[in-house]
Order: sequence, then structure tokens, then C-alpha cells
Amino acid sequence: MGREDRVLIKESAKKELNSHFSFYLVLCLCAVLSGFVYGIVSETTGQTDIQTTTDSVHALTELTGWAMLFGILASLFQTGALFTMIDRTREEIGAKNAIQRTFAVFDNGKYFTGWIFISILQFVFIALWSILFLIPGIIKSYSYSQALYIYRDAVKNGEDIGYLEAITRSRRLMDGKKWFYFVMQLSFIGWMIVAIVTAGIASFWVIPYLWLSIAKFYTTITDEKQQAAEFQTDSFDSNETEKPDSSEPEPRHMKKPEDEDSSQE
Repeated sequence: MGREDRVLIKESAKKELNSHFSFYLVLCLCAVLSGFVYGIVSETTGQTDIQTTTDSVHALTELTGWAMLFGILASLFQTGALFTMIDRTREEIGAKNAIQRTFAVFDNGKYFTGWIFISILQFVFIALWSILFLIPGIIKSYSYSQALYIYRDAVKNGEDIGYLEAITRSRRLMDGKKWFYFVMQLSFIGWMIVAIVTAGIASFWVIPYLWLSIAKFYTTITDEKQQAAEFQTDSFDSNETEKPDSSEPEPRHMKKPEDEDSSQE
């Protein structure tokens, strides 16, 4: 995958967003607003003076709790939005019922439990890698980035899959694609600056644009893997069909002359 693929993914995402902007605005609204509140509360918590008084400790604990709550909600709504965008990219659903699709992570109980445990495992593994150095932790975060989508696809197709298996598949799927994914996300820095300059107003367009690009990246690499697997299967089947069966007797007209002489003797 190269620059042309990155441009194609982003152009496709932009076209989809502009064609159904109201749908994606409503779909991402809860996640964006929760993210804003999380940022404000976290900033307030960081600026709070740490004192030993009971009231100060209580206030700091309360702010930390609210920050965690809105952070979890933002992640939950983001996952629902990405699930929906993946389905839209595959043309499995229409651009309607945006509010209902915001809670797509609750469509199946396994989606929700998968979101919980895979998120925890990702956090633990990335933290352990980051203890060594920062760079390995960043690399592993990209390796594990597709685990939840892989898990959801497997459950959706009736496949029995574990949380660790989803992370392992993500690592294999992202082999050779981490740099591409990193550069694609890095290319949105300019749009993020625009969002900051406009006091967050542009985020209601920029964030759906980024998430749609992520969804299209996932469907692109999984489609490529599926096509490669189908090609290998077809090649194997054709080879098996063309291979002669050595167990069948050799036709008489195929016998060499010396074979016939030996039979007469």
C-alpha cells in the first residue's frame, strides 16, 4: 500500500461524508460531545491544586471520576460509530437511524464484552511494551488497532473467537501496514489544527472524516486478505483437478512397445 491507496481511501471517505453529512453528524455527535467534556474535565483536574484538605481531595476525586466516565462514554460511542461506518462501507446498511446506530456496540452482547476486554488487554500490552521504550509501545498500539473490528466481524459471522485471538489476528493483519496507517492518520494534522482554530466547530466534520477513513482502511485490508485467500484456494483446486490420478490403470494405447513385448513373453 502506498500514497495512491491513501489518497483513494481519504477521497472515498470525504465523498461518503459529504453525500450523507447529516447522518454522520448525528452518528458522531455523542462521541464528539463526550470527548469535549472529557477534555475540559481533564484539563480542570490537571490545573487543580493538590492540597491535603478533605474538601480538596474529595473535589479532585470527583473530577477524576467524571473524566473517566466521559472518557469511557466517548470511547463507547466512537466504537459504535466505527462499527456503523464499516457496515456502510460494505453497503450492508443504509444511511438512516443514526441515533440508533450510535449504540451499535450494544447490538450484540458479545460486541460489548469484546469492547471491554479487548480494550483492557490492549491497554495492558501497550503499557508493558511502553515500559521498555516509548516507540515499541506506539508500534504495538498500531499492531493491535484492528482487534475489536476483527472480533466483531468474527462474532457477526458466527465464528468462535477469543479476545487474545482477535489481538493476534490484528497483529498479523497489520504486518507491513503500520507505517501506512500511521502516515494516513498523520495526514489529518492540518484538519485538526483547523478544528482547534475554529474552537472545535470544524470537529463535527473533521472527526467523521477521520473515522470514515479508518473504517475504509479496515475494509480495504480485510478485503485484500480475503481475495488473496480465495485466490490461493482456487489455485489449489485447479491444481488438484489437473493432477492425474496415478491409481488408475494405464490405457493400453499408452503402453510402450517394450511393455507389450514383455507381456507376450
